[in-house]
Amino acid sequence: MKVYFAGPNIFYPDYVDYITTLKQFSAPFDIEPVFSGEFIEKDPHRIAQFNLELIKKSKMVIANLNPFRGNEPDSGTVFECGYAVALGIPV
Repeated sequence: MKVYFAGPNIFYPDYVDYITTLKQFSAPFDIEPVFSGEFIEKDPHRIAQFNLELIKKSKMVIANLNPFRGNEPDSGTVFECGYAVALGIPV
């Protein structure tokens, strides 16, 4: 089962460790975690389209909604959650 992990974690220096840890913890549960950071791209429009496609192919979204760069969650993560909800994908 594909699960999209949303959040600003891509901006942190330990992002590779974060992905590795989630993959290790997910494997016994037959969960295939997918992340936006696995797409090497600079164009923000292509990144957004890629992420939306990942969400569409996922059975669920798990989001890091902790405050980021201020008192609110990352706006891109909030958008991804709303998109998933609009598609009927559990968040």
